[in-house]
Amino acid sequence: FIMSVTVIIPTTWKRKHFHQVIYNCYRNQTYKNKKLIVFEDQENTEPSEFWLSVVKTDGSVFYMHEKKTYTIGAKRNKLIEKATTEYIAHFDDDDIYMPNYLEVMMNYIGDAYFCKLLSWLNYMPNMSLFNKYVNLNPSYRSKFDYLYHKHDGIYYYRRTGRREDPDTYLEFGFSYLYKRCVYPEISFPDINLGEDYEFAYAIKKKHS
Repeated sequence: FIMSVTVIIPTTWKRKHFHQVIYNCYRNQTYKNKKLIVFEDQENTEPSEFWLSVVKTDGSVFYMHEKKTYTIGAKRNKLIEKATTEYIAHFDDDDIYMPNYLEVMMNYIGDAYFCKLLSWLNYMPNMSLFNKYVNLNPSYRSKFDYLYHKHDGIYYYRRTGRREDPDTYLEFGFSYLYKRCVYPEISFPDINLGEDYEFAYAIKKKHS
């Protein structure tokens, strides 16, 4: 039995230049039992032609659009409400997720309610994609061969963590994976910054 997971992506019209890339990250995931829900908001905007075209060709994708501006916390709650799978995974629209990302995370979470990445270090041969990544010296690349994520010359170092992590390791909301059943008893606060920490801390407090 393969557990089901919904990837949720809160985004806005002004970030549409990320949408093709993040959809490719989802589409290329090796984990099969997955769905995607995207919520795009922004005043005075029309629904995204890109996401509308994706929905027509990919039955695992659901798209929501509102001509109103919400906080990130409020958008995450709306996304979770639409999800019907056992697990929820966060993809942020400006990050890269390797093809085996969901597979690694879903295999790791076990019977816990929550897990996340504890660190994020990257080498990318094409630095024009996102220049926020760390470009490792070639002499160090071989040290990363044994770690979780490596694909087509792109090296990722990621350490996973579960509910027993100290409070100081509850950041990196872009990597959260948790059981759908924690909601709505635990929900995201209606804020734009720190909503991920508050949510993760509430899960840790209740389910540790």
